[in-house]
Amino acid sequence: GLIEWVPQCDTLHTLVRDDRLSRHVLLNVEHQLMLHFAPDLESLTLMQRAEAFQHVLATTEGMDLYRVLWMKSPSSEEW
Repeated sequence: GLIEWVPQCDTLHTLVRDDRLSRHVLLNVEHQLMLHFAPDLESLTLMQRAEAFQHVLATTEGMDLYRVLWMKSPSSEEW
């Protein structure tokens, strides 16, 4: 389930977390990069935060969910 209301299902967050842990990647790597790009993140305007977020999106792979869903699929037809 997306937000854990479906019994016996993993949330998307859990899937990404487990994948990142298995590859020794920080769970909050995007947030850490945003803080590196804009150390005063909390005091920025909404547009400035969006710019920091876009910068992080451009510098990260962003394939975590794709990778974990592909690996959990029983076959390429079901993917």
